[in-house]
Amino acid sequence: KVYSSSLSLEKHVTQLKLLKLFYLWGGTPNLIISDYFIEKELLYQLKKEHFDLIHISGRNLITPAIKIGKKLNIPTLVHIRDYWPICPIRTLITYYQGTCFSHTNKCLTCQINNYKERKGLFKLFVSLWSKIALIQTIKRWDSLKKADGYILISKFLVELFEKKGLTKEKMHLLYNPIIKQKKIDITKLNNKKFIILFVGRLSEEKGIEDILTLAKNLKDDSNIIIKIIGTGPLAEKIKKINLSNINLLGKLPNKETLIEMQKANLLLVTSTWPEPFGRIAIEGFQSKIPVLSYNTGGLSELIPHSFFRVKVNNIAELIQKIKIIQNNIPLQKKEINLQLKGIDKFKLKTIIIKLEGIYKKMENNKNDKFKKTH
Repeated sequence: KVYSSSLSLEKHVTQLKLLKLFYLWGGTPNLIISDYFIEKELLYQLKKEHFDLIHISGRNLITPAIKIGKKLNIPTLVHIRDYWPICPIRTLITYYQGTCFSHTNKCLTCQINNYKERKGLFKLFVSLWSKIALIQTIKRWDSLKKADGYILISKFLVELFEKKGLTKEKMHLLYNPIIKQKKIDITKLNNKKFIILFVGRLSEEKGIEDILTLAKNLKDDSNIIIKIIGTGPLAEKIKKINLSNINLLGKLPNKETLIEMQKANLLLVTSTWPEPFGRIAIEGFQSKIPVLSYNTGGLSELIPHSFFRVKVNNIAELIQKIKIIQNNIPLQKKEINLQLKGIDKFKLKTIIIKLEGIYKKMENNKNDKFKKTH
């Protein structure tokens, strides 16, 4: 039996035959919902039927679920998709757009929102809320270390959390799956334009400022056009700059985004923060478009050819490589072929098979522990 609100797993629930599983999915419930009530509900659910494993995906369920797992002698497996164990808002981005790899008050710079400029009751509220968020983070981290296993979505996260103190032998690498897109026959535009595409939130951490700087530097090249898909706080700034080589398309449905990807000659991923994974790059692979990315976080391990990785915020390197790619069709085709060779490990079927293997390993570990104690 699988209890899950994860659509990708629900759809393939019949394939998970290795063991009974209690899969917990949690979003971000309000802090006033105490662990006591969550524990009570979990205990009720887990006592209704025997389960061999608790698979936890949701930061606010960590502490109560692991506690109940220990109480009922059920192994716990925690799915870590971002930085929530060490950062209250899961991003490792400070208010001043720096990155924080500490487990200290520095993580709360973004939470405080320029705390020193606030006054009166609001300042008191922000200060109190920030302290609660930090306490919750520390509490989850202490509970997390007691789990029996961890799933992480990139080698980057595995290495990061190993440095933070999680046991390497308990960690399992499992990439996020990508659903196969329906094929849409699109012929590349046979004109003189070289189309560069950006897809994502129009915000500072996604490198939009660098996209604008890039556009200004390329404005004299009439053969290059930059298309931007997405919405966000910097959308108005893009409109006001009004560069002729930028085409702001706004938010598009998935099908239209896929069409734009297949029309483009290059997908640009300029995240300046350490993306835990980088799904947009994999979607570019599927669309058979070369992906040029900043060399940060999980993106570093996704891009197969080192030439297509750029140092963060290095506009000069970005321009240089775009010019080379623009005039080198064989290089574009080589990168597309390398991307397609590595895409199998992200397919849903592959991920499910690996997930079953992790479940089986967890079950074997439980049996081994039982034998040793009896």
